[in-house]
Amino acid sequence: MRRWEAHRHIAASAKPAWEVDRKPHVGMIIVWDGSPCEQEGNRLSSRPKLRLTPTQLQGTHAVARLGPTMSRFHHLLSRVRSGFGLDAMTAARSIFGLPRFLRSLAEYQAAYASGDVFPLGLSELFPVLADFRADAGQAGGHYFFQDLWAARKIYERRPHRHVDVGSRIDGFVSHLLVFMPVTVLDIRPLSSGVRGLEFVREDATALRAFENESLDSISSLHAVEHFGLGRYGDRIDVRGWQKVLASFQRVLKGGGRLYVSVPIGRERVCFNAHRVFAPTRLIEALGELRLVSFAAVEDSGAFLDNVSPDDMAKQEFACGLYEFTR
Repeated sequence: MRRWEAHRHIAASAKPAWEVDRKPHVGMIIVWDGSPCEQEGNRLSSRPKLRLTPTQLQGTHAVARLGPTMSRFHHLLSRVRSGFGLDAMTAARSIFGLPRFLRSLAEYQAAYASGDVFPLGLSELFPVLADFRADAGQAGGHYFFQDLWAARKIYERRPHRHVDVGSRIDGFVSHLLVFMPVTVLDIRPLSSGVRGLEFVREDATALRAFENESLDSISSLHAVEHFGLGRYGDRIDVRGWQKVLASFQRVLKGGGRLYVSVPIGRERVCFNAHRVFAPTRLIEALGELRLVSFAAVEDSGAFLDNVSPDDMAKQEFACGLYEFTR
């Protein structure tokens, strides 16, 4: 069995998990010295210490007891469940939350007898069974930090025009629309009447709508890793990521800015979800451009600004944030 170690946040020395009843505790960091693949939303790291939330800890103990082969099978099974929209942990939390829901309903019904303007009927019940255990929100993660990082940089420059390829509409793009219009490109359709949002349906590996060195500001956040995998209806192309980067390089004008984020760490393809890039891979691929700044969200969830890509070489599934210019 692979060795797991548990570290208290306030302790400097490691203490084996089996010395604390072989059961991880809230306020601990779990480290596995194997090499698991990442699992989005409940990521396990083989190298840096990873802070786990109480919710994540619920599923950690079972993994800690598995050998290397079974652990890989566990991660594969988790991904298959996720692909089919099956979330066993959410289902389990909901079952445990049912008694609380019934008690709350009975309490509300008792108070409701005294009169309320909102009708309460059986057909209108909408059980939400696990939110009472959740945090107030998520002020962290790849998307939270990358969206803020890029939006702040674009706000500071205030370009006349900005073009985005594949980033989240309800996250990063909506940030930009507060202060400027945005042209969005995607291979998938988009129906929107939002003021300031122009949509172009196109394959970004070619960017035929734009002339050479014609764009002053371009972004593509957590999108390049998907090109050519067929996940979003695009054609299978093992060099899809290279083609879209070449397109960005071709259309970026002198003095312009290109903002790109991708998963970084141990280089691999997790078909058909995404690729994970070596931290220096994009710098090598965009040889005509110069790296202006680099930031990262490491495996632990910490945001690191103005660091070196080389410092991220031992990450498993971090996020690299790249600002390039010509």
